[in-house]
Amino acid sequence: MYIAHQVADAMAYLEVKRLHHLDLAGRNILVDNNLLCKISQFGHSVQKKV
Repeated sequence: MYIAHQVADAMAYLEVKRLHHLDLAGRNILVDNNLLCKISQFGHSVQKKV
């Protein structure tokens, strides 16, 4: 649940910044030894138009 919560928070943050991550998948989530998660692969992201 802790990892899922972090990913959901990160996606909400991207939404506020008006970005779409077009390839969100488990393979694009980096997890360290303390279970801190980071979303990667931003080559697959686009900015939403207003």
